[in-house]
Amino acid sequence: MSEPAWIDADELVEFNRLTVEDTGKPHLLLHPDMLDSAVHRPRQVRDIGGVEDVVALGCALAASIPQNHPCQQANKRTAQAALFRFLWINGYTFRDPDDAALAELLIALIEHELSEEEYAAAIDRHVVER
Repeated sequence: MSEPAWIDADELVEFNRLTVEDTGKPHLLLHPDMLDSAVHRPRQVRDIGGVEDVVALGCALAASIPQNHPCQQANKRTAQAALFRFLWINGYTFRDPDDAALAELLIALIEHELSEEEYAAAIDRHVVER
C-alpha cells in the first residue's frame, strides 16, 4: 500500500476553529502536545501496529482527538470532520452519512462501549471508494 495522505495539526486546529465559530463561542487550543499526539497516532498505528486499512487509520485519528481533548470544546465534532477529511484525501467517502448516527458511534467509543476495532468496523459499513 502506498503512503496515505495525512492530516496535520494545523488542519485539526482549523477544523476546530470553524466548528466552534458556528456556535459563537471562543476557540481555544488547550493542549498543543495532545493535538500533536492525536495527529501522529494513525502513523503509529500504521508503522508500529502494521495496520494499513485507511478506514482503521482514519478511525485511529478520530478516536484520539476526543480522548486527548486538545481543544476547549468541539473535540468530537472536530474528530468527525477529521475522519471525513482523512477518508476523502485518501480516496474514500461516506455513503449516505447520518451525522447523528456517526456521532453516536464516536460517543460509544469514547465511553468505552465500543472498542476501536468495533468502531472502525461500524464506520467501514458506511465508507465507499470515490
